[in-house]
Amino acid sequence: MKALLILVSCIVVGRFEGHCQGTIAFSNLAGPGGSSVDAPVTNAAGERIIGAAPYVADLFWSGETNTSIDSLSGSGFNQSFSTTTLYGGGYFFGGSKTLPTTGWILAQVRVWDATYGATYAQARDNGGEYGFSNPILVLLRIPLNPPAELTGLGGFQLERIPEPSSLAFAVIGGSLLPFYFRSCVRRKVR
Repeated sequence: MKALLILVSCIVVGRFEGHCQGTIAFSNLAGPGGSSVDAPVTNAAGERIIGAAPYVADLFWSGETNTSIDSLSGSGFNQSFSTTTLYGGGYFFGGSKTLPTTGWILAQVRVWDATYGATYAQARDNGGEYGFSNPILVLLRIPLNPPAELTGLGGFQLERIPEPSSLAFAVIGGSLLPFYFRSCVRRKVR
């Protein structure tokens, strides 16, 4: 009798926990022929990303749909891109993913070059390519239903924070030379 009671308790608790989660199809190409979601990603050179490395995509989200984009949290999916050139490339297919909430979420896909950092912020701050999609609202689906698609997601191009060129450093250094010489002359006069 105790075993039966424990089994029933586990089933009931598991059923309630399942309703506290929502599912999403983490893919930037979905629907028949990509008609529902078709949002390819290109690298900083404007070429569609093809291959498993070094780029990864993650879903940043919040259950607060009117929050700032800067306060979105990464879900840790870190999905690689497809190696096929299906529809021209630039797609990732992460499959059905679960988030610890239900209802509407504010979502954004962020992509980065993982050779510059394990996270989006690290790669961006270390000079790697990075980029992000437009923010979208997604109504998560309860498990056992088809996962919600990223409908409304737009394609985007990665960027890189440019490093100053050696010419820029020479110009800056040259413009500071008169101040240096002026301070040297003042020291000799005193």
